[in-house]
Amino acid sequence: MKHPTFKLRIAMISLLILLFIPIMQLSATQRFQTAVDEARQAQRDHFRQISDHQALVDDLQGEMALVLAQMQALDQEFIDFAQALVVTQDALAITEARIAVAEAELEQATYDRDRQFELFRISLRSSHEMGPVGLLEVLLRAESFADFLTLFESARLIAESDQAILTDLETIEQAIAYHVNTLHANRIQLEDLMIGQHIAQMELDNNRAEREAFFAALQEDQVRMTAFLAILEEENRVLLGAVRTAETALANEEERIRQEEIARAAAEAAARAAAERAARLQTLNAPTNPFQWPVPTHSNISSPFGNRPNPFSPQNTEFHTGIDINAPTGTRIVAAQDGIVYFAGWSGGFGLTIIIDHYGGYRTLYAHNSVNRVSAGDRVTRGQHIGDIGSTGQSTGPHLHFEIIRDGTRVNPSQYFG
Repeated sequence: MKHPTFKLRIAMISLLILLFIPIMQLSATQRFQTAVDEARQAQRDHFRQISDHQALVDDLQGEMALVLAQMQALDQEFIDFAQALVVTQDALAITEARIAVAEAELEQATYDRDRQFELFRISLRSSHEMGPVGLLEVLLRAESFADFLTLFESARLIAESDQAILTDLETIEQAIAYHVNTLHANRIQLEDLMIGQHIAQMELDNNRAEREAFFAALQEDQVRMTAFLAILEEENRVLLGAVRTAETALANEEERIRQEEIARAAAEAAARAAAERAARLQTLNAPTNPFQWPVPTHSNISSPFGNRPNPFSPQNTEFHTGIDINAPTGTRIVAAQDGIVYFAGWSGGFGLTIIIDHYGGYRTLYAHNSVNRVSAGDRVTRGQHIGDIGSTGQSTGPHLHFEIIRDGTRVNPSQYFG
């Protein structure tokens, strides 16, 4: 038979082990937390790399947009130059046509002037050949002085008219020649302008070709950087998965530790309760007489300890772990010995039940009660009224199911009574 101090020693050792468990668990939790921290830091570093690379991609796209705008501006400038060149070509064509017309007019004016000059020269020759006599003869043919004056004035006017016509023709010729020279100067200016416009167009073509080559290089960089960014994002998803896995493992570990702490707290409470019960049992004096009969007013044992037919299935045999004492409902049940109430409540098929710890590692059990009159932790004395007979739980009628348990083993109660 084990002594209560042995139970107390076992309870204290169990308590020390439970207190040591969190020290071992702490290192495991720290390992999980370290893994989570490292995974989170790796994911943060990788995310910063993605952000930096995304900034480069954004800058590249901005530069591409700028180059594209420059190319569009060059295209518009090229269109403007092309339109200006068309205008210049049209102006040059008009000038060429005007030059042709002016040169024809100059040629006609030169011809008219030369012809008039020839006529004027012939007239001068005739006048010279006629001389003063011939003129005098003409004037002498006048019939009157008025007629004379008229003939003389006509001759003078004819000479002046010829001279004026020649002068007008020379003026016209000079004006046309000036116009022709002006048109030629305009043509030279237009030709110079066309050369400048062609040069400007060539420069625009070269500039746009350079912009196109630069834009193509930027596009290649964009393709490479976008592909690399996709790789970084995929790696980031993997890192996020690793973070979630580590966090899940940490949460599982924390939950496991929490459950262990709950179990440890329960075990500590049980150990403390066991220690308290053992300590309280030590205060009990060793009994000087056997156990008292639990139903003082009734002694009929309807079912003894040992094998018996199952009351609810007679064709089957079961082992009866106590004795059944028949008595009417409400009959007093007393404590068989001094002790401390270990349990008082409902216990499955036993119904309302009381279990009492006694000196020397003994326990007694009282089941199917109609009323329990003590509570767990109460100290009771031999013969104290602790409950009333009933038929709660699985029972065929009012009676007390009584057991004696020694060091965890159920023994035959009958041997403990006189």
